[in-house]
Formats: sequence, structure tokens, C-alpha cells
Amino acid sequence: MYLSRVMLNPQRRATRAWISSPQRIHAAVLGGFPGAHIADAGRVLWRLDQSNHRNVLYIVSPMRPDFSHLVEDGGWSTEPAGVMDYAPFLESIHAGQRYRFRLRANTVRSTKDRETSGPATRGRVVNVGSRALQEDWLLTRAPALGFRIPADDADLTDDSGEIIGRRNLVLTERNTLQFARSTDGTRCNVTLATALFDGVLEVADPEALRRVLQRGVGRGKAYGCGLLTLAPVT
Repeated sequence: MYLSRVMLNPQRRATRAWISSPQRIHAAVLGGFPGAHIADAGRVLWRLDQSNHRNVLYIVSPMRPDFSHLVEDGGWSTEPAGVMDYAPFLESIHAGQRYRFRLRANTVRSTKDRETSGPATRGRVVNVGSRALQEDWLLTRAPALGFRIPADDADLTDDSGEIIGRRNLVLTERNTLQFARSTDGTRCNVTLATALFDGVLEVADPEALRRVLQRGVGRGKAYGCGLLTLAPVT
């Protein structure tokens, strides 16, 4: 596995085009794996972080990439793509360790349609809704993902006094993305509800967490959701 980082220049035309559509970023990222088998290409995760005029693209992939085209078309001449072997970090993860984390997730759930004389069947996929429900979406999934969020009774509030999260889990950003997607010549509109989570996690099941770091969380992975990244707690 490989973890890559590409710094994108927001003044470049290609970067502006990529930012306008997650499908365009996805296509540009897959351009770094020419000749890759479709099954491997489907396992490529990415996330675009934007803050203070910085555009940082993170990618996790099972194959070593060549992102020189991303740098040439939309990056900075002084910032080549960084690519590191992810395996040593993955192997260093052990139960009880704490890390700062970031995750952009497609916070949806499946409804249940129940027939009058039969078992419940899978229904529509819908956004979970409020900020609190988006937090619960992650908290209820955390054990299966191999971690827990350490308890912290202190609430964090914004300038208006609204509670925006707990100190170890902050919902930094909520967005509803709308963009066009073309598949086999068919064009359709996509609406994607996303939540950006920042916080601190504690490793509970190292093997499960390693799988998540390589395979992602939830839906919308082709559109920049699901990539969980970790950093040392300082």
C-alpha cells in the first residue's frame, strides 16, 4: 500500500476544474495508475483538504502511483508529489495507541421498506440529517472500524454558542455536493451529503483499523469520501 500527497495550486485552471467536480478529481487520480486492473483502481481512495488557500490531495492505493501529471497540470513546480510506503506505518499500529484523525464521510443510511407479509427489505439510501445524527453515524460504527472515541465531557461551541462537537470528535464541515456524472454516455446529476470529522481515536482492534485505512469507510469513495488518515497525538 502507498500513501501519497499532492499539493494543488488553486490558481491553476486544472485545479479549479477538479475542485468543481469530484468525478473529475477521481478521473485525474486514476490517471496516476495507467494500465491498472479495474479491481485495483476501485480500491484507490482520495480526499481533498482545503484550508487557508491550501489544497492538499491525499491518496491511498494498492499500487505505486505516478502523479507527475497532477503536479504538471495543477500543482506547484516546487512541490513534487510525495509517495510513501504505507506498510511500515500500518504494521506499527497497536491496541491502546491514540492518534489524531480526519475523515470525510458520506453520512447516509439505508431505509427499510417492509412489505405487509414479508421481511424488511432494503429501501432508499438517505442522508442521516442533523449534525448530531452525523456524529452518531460515526460513533455507532467506530467499534466495527477498530477504534473508539475517548470520552470527553467538554463540549465545543462556535461563536453563536451552538454545540459543534466534543473535544475528541469535531464535525468540522458539513456539505451537500451537487455535480454531474457521465457513465457510458449517460449524464446524470449526483447529490452527495458529506461530513468532515476531526478528532482523537484510540485503537481497539488493530487489524480492523488497518483494513479501514486501506479500504475506506462507507459510501462515496469515488467522490472523495471514506479515506481515514491518522497523525501522532502531540
